[in-house]
Amino acid sequence: IMLSVGTTTMEVARQLAIADLQLTVVTNSLPIAAVLFQCKIHVLVTGGTLGSNSPDLIGPIAENNLSNFHIDTLITGCDGAVSNEGFFTRDLDNAALEQKSVMISDTIIVVAESHKFEKKSFVKFLPVNKVSIVITDKNLSEKDKQILILSPQKGEITNLSDLLITVSLLRLPSSVNKEATKIYVDGKDVTSLVLFADDLLVLR
Repeated sequence: IMLSVGTTTMEVARQLAIADLQLTVVTNSLPIAAVLFQCKIHVLVTGGTLGSNSPDLIGPIAENNLSNFHIDTLITGCDGAVSNEGFFTRDLDNAALEQKSVMISDTIIVVAESHKFEKKSFVKFLPVNKVSIVITDKNLSEKDKQILILSPQKGEITNLSDLLITVSLLRLPSSVNKEATKIYVDGKDVTSLVLFADDLLVLR
């Protein structure tokens, strides 16, 4: 999978580190790489130029390196979102890298707080019809929910525990006892990962 820069994707990285799964994560975020240090996750950093406003790697070297990869699942955030249009970033340099990430990814998951919706930022990097899943909090307006649900490649509203169990995010097996106090998948305790979703909506 690939994790793009941002505080919301950083939280995803923390939950992945807790789960200690065996998977490969590509990122251009040095803080995310640090969070994933010393767990089972294999981390690939894109390389590139260190940003002047944040400890992220950007520029033509990062973009060229990404062109050699194939990403199964991209998990990205945004600075603004318009439900019938797409997702925006305020950073022009980061937008180019995000657009390259979208091009090489099979499945795209957006994680964004509801207050970022109905707001445009400087550059649109991701059209809504390219997104497979949107994860946000329960304060998302009914209008935005309906637009996202009816968008191409979307389905019903579910929750992140379902998302995990159906393999969409972390490729976990489909059989798990949701009623148990502890949730185990292949002997791995993923309870903390599922509880992370309590106040979130997943639209797909």
